[in-house]
Amino acid sequence: MESNDQKPIPTGLPYLWSYPGGLNILEEALNITIIIFLAFMGFSLHANLLCGVTFVAAIQTAVFMILHMKGTIRRSKLAWHWFECVSVLIVALLLAIFASVIMTVWTRGYIIAGVIGYLASMVYFFDTFQKYQIAVTPVPKYAWTTPNMPDLN
Repeated sequence: MESNDQKPIPTGLPYLWSYPGGLNILEEALNITIIIFLAFMGFSLHANLLCGVTFVAAIQTAVFMILHMKGTIRRSKLAWHWFECVSVLIVALLLAIFASVIMTVWTRGYIIAGVIGYLASMVYFFDTFQKYQIAVTPVPKYAWTTPNMPDLN
């Protein structure tokens, strides 16, 4: 369990320089790399499956990044951290599965794409762990920084 002296999760552009924001930027960079790399590999069902999962992952990461930057997740009463945790876990599992599938082709380009897919999957697993830590706390980290903080409505 984390201590009560955690730094707040920032909103706006400072979010991009925080640990979760850095993970999101790394996820987007790996997703774009996989999509561009597979676009030049030619037609293959394996490539299309991994490219499709990566495209959905890129959109999902962008949506959650925008919600964090706008402060929507911070102000909302919904369980956004649980939604984000579960969706990131699903993406991590799908990336790991389809990175394994694409590596069965046994050509150099597809093996490289599979390795990049595994790297992206690992980053998503780190992100899942971080989102889980936030989701299981009784009060989110940002509410612990200021004593007697008013409601975030």
